[in-house]
Amino acid sequence: MQHPLSQAGSAGAHVPTPEVQRYLDLSGELIVQLDPNQRVTLVNRSLLTALGYTAAEVLGRDWFDLCVPEEDRCEGLSSFHAIMKAKASGTGRAENRILTKSGEICRVSWRFSVLAEQPGRPVGLLASGEDVTNQRRAEHELARATRELQAYQQALDSSSIVAITDPRGRIVHVNDRLCEVSQYSREELLGQDHRLLNSGHHPKSFFQSLWSTIKGGRIWRGDIRNRAKDGSVYWVSTTIVPFLDESEKPLQYVAIRNEITERKVAEAALERTVRELSSARQHEAERGEALQIANTELTRAHAQIREEQAKLIQAEKLSSIGLLAAGVAHEINNPLSGVMACIKALQEGTLTAARQNEYFSTAREGLSRIEQTVRGLLEFAAQRSPAPSEVQAFALVDACLRLTAPLARAKSVQVVCDIPKTVHLFVDRPQLMQAVMNVLLNALYASPPQEVVRVEAVYREDLIGLQIRDRGAGMPDDVISRACDPFFSTKPEGEGTGLGLSVTMSIVKAHGGDIQFDSVPNEGTAVTLWLPKEGAPHRGLA
Repeated sequence: MQHPLSQAGSAGAHVPTPEVQRYLDLSGELIVQLDPNQRVTLVNRSLLTALGYTAAEVLGRDWFDLCVPEEDRCEGLSSFHAIMKAKASGTGRAENRILTKSGEICRVSWRFSVLAEQPGRPVGLLASGEDVTNQRRAEHELARATRELQAYQQALDSSSIVAITDPRGRIVHVNDRLCEVSQYSREELLGQDHRLLNSGHHPKSFFQSLWSTIKGGRIWRGDIRNRAKDGSVYWVSTTIVPFLDESEKPLQYVAIRNEITERKVAEAALERTVRELSSARQHEAERGEALQIANTELTRAHAQIREEQAKLIQAEKLSSIGLLAAGVAHEINNPLSGVMACIKALQEGTLTAARQNEYFSTAREGLSRIEQTVRGLLEFAAQRSPAPSEVQAFALVDACLRLTAPLARAKSVQVVCDIPKTVHLFVDRPQLMQAVMNVLLNALYASPPQEVVRVEAVYREDLIGLQIRDRGAGMPDDVISRACDPFFSTKPEGEGTGLGLSVTMSIVKAHGGDIQFDSVPNEGTAVTLWLPKEGAPHRGLA
């Protein structure tokens, strides 16, 4: 019996009537009909467009020879013949790859129906499909980005103390690291506030200032001494980030902490050493024996200072990461929300082909932004032994600018990098990146809104300078003379460690270079990190 919407063709094939063909050509689905010998007997305009063929080039041809990649043909033919040998009409679904005329491979999700003139006598297979190439690619990229985000979260949880509180300060989430350091179980911490950990070291005004800052929607940074369950005390470098609702009111507070008890012990030891050296120098001219003892102590202290400097560099890097983590969280959250919205719209299947392509493009751009942000932070946070190598100055500074971009936007400060890509330095990349970050963060802190911070390359004899210039209030001579002293800071309490420029000078000196300050009151400050052009023996800080 002939199919009611077709007319008989060659070899028993059914050819659609003109009216049916016009209807099929209006469909956005990819439609094809095969006879029992896998030859094409029907194809619509949408599928021809996707394949890049004309109807004359496809009709009568073996579908698997013409439109299936060679490596997929054996499996495809086997499935096709199994369906036809079943000798029963029915429907099914499949997903496979098709080969276009230009050699491009697309992935199509098919719905098919076996055509039978009478029970047990199949005469062909009719399939309609949808091109899901971009959707599968986006799903793959989303899965990869999710894995990277999980790795970032795992790295943060393994190295930092994380707690989340509600607007009243009640703890609603803690990670294992907080339980380990505080010696309290998760059950003992949840529902409590941070007064449970209060050591009594800080005055009430300290915490009043903290709460005033975060309730106003601003990020708070500082060092806090807490008390563990067994009564022992420990120090944490803390960054508290308020997450705001649509009305700019805090929904919750995320606290990221790093234990710095060893750093505090090192600071105390360093201060004692400085006092001992000062006392020894007062007596060295009067007592020769005392001078000999002082020289011995000086040698020992120098070795100790170098050891403590290495610890302080890492501690200062952790402090910087705490500041950057807040911005990175927003940098990841914004594009991720966009990606999820695109995927949800695509899954609903209500978009036109043109709108689908727009959504796929938007999702890819968002995933690329997430990948660049996570890779930059992981590179900055990595701990490695000092290893000088040839480094492109522009690439190093650009990596720092990407990490500080959220802070710059928050302060409405523009950062301009004017370093030629031809400038190369022989340096330890992570250490010099830390030095540039310290100066750049200071410049952003000092800059008023709507101003510009410039990063340039300058030259002097056999030296190359990385110069960071702000348009802030400038520094008087007495501040410049102490700028690199350990623990000296002009920032309010809780907003600086006083170690940034001290660490920066140590790094630059270890590379055979120097640091220079040029400042004019009310016009700004230029800080130049001078480094040898051809590199110098790297003494290191570890």
